[in-house]
Amino acid sequence: MKVGDLVSYRHDKTGKMRGIVLYVRKKYIDAGPPERAMVHWNNPSDNAYRGPEDWVADLEVINETR
Repeated sequence: MKVGDLVSYRHDKTGKMRGIVLYVRKKYIDAGPPERAMVHWNNPSDNAYRGPEDWVADLEVINETR
């Protein structure tokens, strides 16, 4: 997962939550894959509800950036 990827939330039963990854964060610098991601969701109320960051494991990449 990287900045600019289009993602969906795995636990969303409706499949309507989609968003763009703004940044990814690792627990330690240069230590394995990213753990958390800041996503701007397509519905403004989801941005307030979801909190500042999501676990990368809870996100599914729909379309990758180049």
